[in-house]
Amino acid sequence: MRHSYCYMPILRAKAGEFSAVQALSPLAKSRTTPLFDVPVPGSSDEQDARSYLLKRAQGIVDAWGTERPIYVDVHDLPQEGATDASLTRLFDVLKANGAQAIPVTGTVADRGVAYPNSLECILESETSWGSYMSSCGYHSDAV
Repeated sequence: MRHSYCYMPILRAKAGEFSAVQALSPLAKSRTTPLFDVPVPGSSDEQDARSYLLKRAQGIVDAWGTERPIYVDVHDLPQEGATDASLTRLFDVLKANGAQAIPVTGTVADRGVAYPNSLECILESETSWGSYMSSCGYHSDAV
C-alpha cells in the first residue's frame, strides 16, 4: 500500500549506504523509496564493468529486499561501463532476485543520446515500471 507521502533519499550504491538502508525500521521503510546511484568505480575496484555492476546489483537486493520498489541510476558510469549489455545484465540480476528496480531515465540534453538508448530495451521489457510510475504521479518524456 502506498502512503500519501514518500521519502526518496538519493544514495550511492556502496556498502555504507546499503547498511543504512538495512537498518531502517519497518515503518520508515514503508515510507521510503530510495534511489540508488551506482557510482563510478574507484581505484580499489579492480574488476571489469560487468563484475562491478553485478556486485552493486547484489548489494541493492541484499539491502532493500524485494517487497518495495527502488530506483536505480547508472548515468555516472563511463560510457564503456554503461553498455546495453551491462545495463541489461544489471537489471536482469535485480529482477531475477525479485527486486522491484525501476531504472532512472533523464533527458537527452542532460544525459546524451547513448544513456536513454541503453535503457530503452530494459524499459520496453518491463511494463510494470510504467504503470507504477504513472500511479505515483511520475511522468517522463525521456525515452
